[in-house]
Amino acid sequence: MSESAPTGNITIVFTDIEGSTELWERMGDDFKTILDLHNDIVRKGIAQYDGYEVKTEGDAFMIAFASSQNAVLCCLEIQRMLHQAVWPRVKNSVGVGAWYDTEENSVFRGLRVRMGAHTGDPMSEIDTVTKRRDYFGPDINRAARISSAAHGGQLLVSNTTWETLTEMVDVSITDLGEHALRGLNVEEHIRQILPSSLAGRAFPLLKTVLLRKTNLTDQQDSFVGRGTDLKNLHQLILDGKSLITVMAMGGMGKTRLTQEYARQHLADFTGGIWFCDLTESHHLDGFLSAVGQGLGIPLLSNEPEEQLGRAIQQRGSVLVVLDNVEQIVGIVVPTLECWIRQAPMATFLVTSRVQLNIKEEHVLHLHPHRTHEAIQLFVERAGTARPGFVLNQENRYHIRDIVEALDGLALAVELAAARIRVLSPAQILQRLNQRFRLLRTQSRDRSPRQQTLYGAIDWSWELLAPVERACLAQCSVFRGGFTLEAAESVVQMSSDDAWCLDAINTLVESSLIRTWEPSPGQMRFGLLESIRLFAAEKLAEHPIGSPIAEQSVVTRHFNFYSEMGSDERLDALFREQGVQRYRARILEIDNIMAAVDAALQVPDIPCAVQCALAADSVFALVGPSADALTLLNDVLSLDGLEPQHQVRLLLRKGRTLSRLGQVQESLVSLEKAHGFAIDLNDQWMLARVKGSIGNVHYRLKDVVLAQTLCEDALTLHQTVGDRRFEGQVYANLANIYRHQGRVKEAIGFFEQALQIHREVGNRVFEGAALGNLGCLRDAQGESTAARDHFESALSIHREVGNKLFEGLELANLGTLLYKLGNLVVAEKVFTSAIEILDELVPISAAENRCRLASIYAMTQRIEEAHAMLYTAEQVIRPQHTESFCMLLCIKAQIAYDIGNVAEAEVFLKEAEDIVSKSNAGPGSRMHTKLVALKQHMKHNTRS
Repeated sequence: MSESAPTGNITIVFTDIEGSTELWERMGDDFKTILDLHNDIVRKGIAQYDGYEVKTEGDAFMIAFASSQNAVLCCLEIQRMLHQAVWPRVKNSVGVGAWYDTEENSVFRGLRVRMGAHTGDPMSEIDTVTKRRDYFGPDINRAARISSAAHGGQLLVSNTTWETLTEMVDVSITDLGEHALRGLNVEEHIRQILPSSLAGRAFPLLKTVLLRKTNLTDQQDSFVGRGTDLKNLHQLILDGKSLITVMAMGGMGKTRLTQEYARQHLADFTGGIWFCDLTESHHLDGFLSAVGQGLGIPLLSNEPEEQLGRAIQQRGSVLVVLDNVEQIVGIVVPTLECWIRQAPMATFLVTSRVQLNIKEEHVLHLHPHRTHEAIQLFVERAGTARPGFVLNQENRYHIRDIVEALDGLALAVELAAARIRVLSPAQILQRLNQRFRLLRTQSRDRSPRQQTLYGAIDWSWELLAPVERACLAQCSVFRGGFTLEAAESVVQMSSDDAWCLDAINTLVESSLIRTWEPSPGQMRFGLLESIRLFAAEKLAEHPIGSPIAEQSVVTRHFNFYSEMGSDERLDALFREQGVQRYRARILEIDNIMAAVDAALQVPDIPCAVQCALAADSVFALVGPSADALTLLNDVLSLDGLEPQHQVRLLLRKGRTLSRLGQVQESLVSLEKAHGFAIDLNDQWMLARVKGSIGNVHYRLKDVVLAQTLCEDALTLHQTVGDRRFEGQVYANLANIYRHQGRVKEAIGFFEQALQIHREVGNRVFEGAALGNLGCLRDAQGESTAARDHFESALSIHREVGNKLFEGLELANLGTLLYKLGNLVVAEKVFTSAIEILDELVPISAAENRCRLASIYAMTQRIEEAHAMLYTAEQVIRPQHTESFCMLLCIKAQIAYDIGNVAEAEVFLKEAEDIVSKSNAGPGSRMHTKLVALKQHMKHNTRS
């Protein structure tokens, strides 16, 4: 820091902490810790750039520089250091947004300090008290006024300072135009300079009189998120688009976005930015009057359209914001087309719930806030409603659930946050089932239709034609989105000449139905939950017996989705194009479950059964298995089930119980299914049930019976010509041979299964066969081939979206990596497998916990290993023979390695007894595990 005060032509900098009074009030003496860090940072910057500290007043600095370049560089460095500083958390600091921000990568973090710089030739003298040189005169006043016009985190420089700067790098420069400074006669051309790393900072208008005209008013509350939308909007304007429509349903934040953009870019339009509120305009005269008022032009001509067009033209580069035009689109369009031609330098920014559909229009679709933005919006608005409210560990998850339930809809989130005056976040969440009563306000700064969520949606509803209202009401029965095919089957049009496609198209253009493309060419439609609930209320108003009465629509809905549970549609999931069908089905799980519930309520037994089978086809591969079991039990409890229904449900239930590790219960269910299949003389179902029973007996280690049943099933499948299940039975037989140590035969059967799966296009079981072949190659010591098989299988499982097989394959890959000594990667792979399998196959998840425990033990994390084994043992019981043997072997190895030899030998003996009673062959996994344990204990002999 220079102790030599500069004189002559110098640059003066003033700095000041924004909101310091509030911070002192809130933190008390604790703020001193924050202030000391701030002062250290400022003085470090002054010293680095040879500045002279004239004086400090409270938290404000006055600094003099002989060089304007050094002055600006010093300010930029201080801003960077403030942003990067490690700010201490002191009592009452959390939530004080003026200085502290926990969001990662935020462009505002730390104390927000305003800065202003001006270059001139001020008078100076030595202060008799401080003995330091002080400065005074008009140039000092101008520097102070520039600083006071800034906002926290902003650096402003005067034109004289700007003109003396040499080229600067790594900075962002914004020309803010000419401003009138309070108490000064001569206007000042002000520029903003920021480090490029902080260029994303956005500020309100300077606290000055802006000489470029605008009718924008100060925004009372903060603007949250929408950074990408602002960027996209700016790019459209940079590209020279003359008409941009920001389109979304009511309450999404269209007005706030356009106003924020206008405030940030006032300097970009020499003719100004003019905001025209058309909310109350319902005819041409009202529209023209609102535009004239927005532009500040009295309508004196007999041709007001022409008068306004000339006025817009004369302003040159001008931005005209036309807010809320949806109710008068037909009126606005002809006039707007004339103005676009008449004023080629003008840009028209429109907000609307519907598209204008004219040639010059470019649409920017506004979507709901992402969850983290919606949480921030809730917290900021809640803090306004109840000062001192902060986000903390107790309310964080409730707030997240609130904003997600409200789909991130800005108006809904703000109205919910306003309730924080009398309700906690948990209480707000509990009352969201009454959202239309809950989400309302009496605030006078909102228009009547923005005072309630219901009113915001109702405004859009009233703009629809009757046929479109009927379509939207019926679409409320869908959950999680729907296809056009589903809509055409469920929605009954209210007139003969109406077409569902046209109605859906209009609702999309009205921002009431949204669209997305989960995969190329697969268009889906959906309603935000608040719109769906509103539409459901309207559906309930239709009289019973009407084709669009609620029950009629619900019936068409569950009839449509029940078709997904037919034998033909289920079988198609495992043939050519099965992957695409399966992915589409996963997207429909919410609809299928809603259809099950509706069919159960009627009850419509055939539809309920087929909907349950359709749902189980999804649960079987992506889980959770417990939900599948609950669903199947609910349907099986119905009175009047036909035998053909029972056999299919019991087969599914048996397989689900097997996945859950409830093997004996699985056998009971499958035996019942077997009885029904015999009574029905249904050879196809009998083959499927026999194969499943054989697989359960294999798990129970009754290998002889398992082989007999699987061979019978294979013969039946070959008789009925079912190649798909023939391939699965070959795989089951291969597993039996592997258990018997007949590895070569097992490989042959798996390869035969793989050939059949590829022939019929069954990608699901093609992946399974590859994984099983990988296990056999691994057992033969062919590590490279095994890993190739596992990774190929994983690729297929992920392509299909088969979470069950993905989890099992990760377990196989982790085991191979473990044996190869790659413990770091193996640990990550086992952890991923456990996360997937916990809900799908708990017994497999437990086995992977045993393997993970081995890694913990090998890396000297013995306590973690024991904890992992304890968790596994809560699932693994002695009847889970193979899994229990693995658990015992790992317990033995850990005990042996830490010196508990006697305990290890007890576990070893128990494992040996299990293997000897199981008839497991020398190539079986149990036998292999036991041999490996004995070799480990032999080669690591302990006294």
